[in-house]
Amino acid sequence: MSAFGRQGLGRLTAVLVVLLLAGCQSVPFEADEVPGIDRVVTRYRGDKEIHRLSQTWGVEPSADGSDVVILSDRASRIGYYFWINLGIDPPAGSSVRIEYVDKENLPPTVRNYILERNPGGLFGEIVVGLTGPDARTPKWNPIAWRVSIVSPEGKILACKRSFLWGAPRERAP
Repeated sequence: MSAFGRQGLGRLTAVLVVLLLAGCQSVPFEADEVPGIDRVVTRYRGDKEIHRLSQTWGVEPSADGSDVVILSDRASRIGYYFWINLGIDPPAGSSVRIEYVDKENLPPTVRNYILERNPGGLFGEIVVGLTGPDARTPKWNPIAWRVSIVSPEGKILACKRSFLWGAPRERAP
């Protein structure tokens, strides 16, 4: 092998070692997630996308249904929704914390909602709608979001975040 070939191989090895060491220095991506939320689906719901007859006619969701529906403004059904499937049964008095980033380099907006009951049945979920003044345009999507289930004492029982939320070290002041 020529001197040029050995030099190129040496540089490649050095770059790989630096990348490996840099990767070891960062916090694992999932370190700020706490198991217990199986899935979070998000999307905007407009007039034509309200699927439930009760919501279309303005009737309040039933207290004995399988889903727990929480709206930031009860007078409106249009807005950005989070469908949350839980793998845990939170204790009475727990809350759902929704954090989302509207624009880069701004702190997240935080919304807390008390869970009056847990979802029921096999397919029950928590549906949180940012409606009314919290609703955005149909093309709006948060840059990043994090959903947490918080105990009455303030302990995070479960947490799931979007890919762009970032590692805890990146959010530290």
